[in-house]
Amino acid sequence: MINYVTSLKSFSEILLALGQRAQALRLSRNWTQQEIADRSGVGVATIHRFEKSGQVALENALRIATVLGVEAGFERLFEALGQTSESLRKRARKRIRKRS
Repeated sequence: MINYVTSLKSFSEILLALGQRAQALRLSRNWTQQEIADRSGVGVATIHRFEKSGQVALENALRIATVLGVEAGFERLFEALGQTSESLRKRARKRIRKRS
């Protein structure tokens, strides 16, 4: 069994990289933090914190990603390798135990 926690970079490194990529995308569009905040409905302090530390609520990360045009990655976030969400739902329905 693979230990995913130790096979990845530290969580703080991953979060920091996400914030930095969001900042780079924002800057490539010549947008201010205020513009991203206005477009996403997220506070400017949240945008600042996300870009500097990667710390943000999942819903706010999705809002920011949507404004930046990179929300497609969220749809695949918890998919098993090689399986679609629909195939996973079908398997889960088959596994539901019935009470005797």
